[in-house]
Amino acid sequence: MMMNDPTEGVIYKFLDGVASIVVMNLIWILLTLLGGIVFGWAPATVAMFTVWRARARSENNEKIVKSMWQAYKKNFLYANLIGIIMLAAGFSLVFFGFTLQQWGGFFRILLLLFFVFSAFVYLVIFAFIIPVFVHYEVKLFEYFRYALMIGISHLFHTIVILGLIVLMVWLSSMWLQIPLLIAFSFTSMFITYFSLALFDRIEQKNEKNTESLT
Repeated sequence: MMMNDPTEGVIYKFLDGVASIVVMNLIWILLTLLGGIVFGWAPATVAMFTVWRARARSENNEKIVKSMWQAYKKNFLYANLIGIIMLAAGFSLVFFGFTLQQWGGFFRILLLLFFVFSAFVYLVIFAFIIPVFVHYEVKLFEYFRYALMIGISHLFHTIVILGLIVLMVWLSSMWLQIPLLIAFSFTSMFITYFSLALFDRIEQKNEKNTESLT
């Protein structure tokens, strides 16, 4: 009787992971198009993060298509509200940055400092808003506060997440196959696992602090 090769399990898990990344990426694109892009990208992104989180927690063994579709429908409204707020804030920052050229002297320096501060706050929130939305259940605007607090308190994690996003954008600009096959799902997978480890640490620390007070 021949013994099973232990590497077969590792190879199977690797191939299954690659297949999941590709399938989820394609579904993200389809769901984004289903919402007319403008109203599709945010709930599609939330759906993708939701499935990755469930897989990380071993909470969901259902098929990817079914899971993403359910999460897409469930979070459609709130995800779009968050997406619209982030898009509006981003476009406002870009517009404000262009208008800085029209000012001069000391007033321009003050506006430039305000712009840098606002851009910093925006990027911190941008890095964590979706993971926070998927992980916590709070009121709408509390998600922005949570994302800002966590991002500022853990700047290393913020820099890593933003760095990965920049890297994927750069790679996608060079090879079109990357965004079509893995860019969105791989990025969301990494951010999900990376942020979950951080959230667990924060929650464990809060529990210890609570126990020490009682």
